[in-house]
This record gives sequence, C-alpha cells and structure tokens, in this order.
Amino acid sequence: MLRDEINTALKNAMKARDERRVSTLRLIN
Repeated sequence: MLRDEINTALKNAMKARDERRVSTLRLIN
C-alpha cells in the first residue's frame, strides 16, 4: 500500500525532473 504511493510519487518526481526527490524515494524503496 505504501509502496504504491511511493511509486506514484517517484513517477511524478521523474516527470518533474526532481532529482533530489527521485533519489530520496529510491532510497526508501
């Protein structure tokens, strides 16, 4: 359940080219 939210946030961050958020979410995943 949380992983789905993280994956959605990761996709949004990648679309927005938010490198810091992408790397943070990758660490959590």
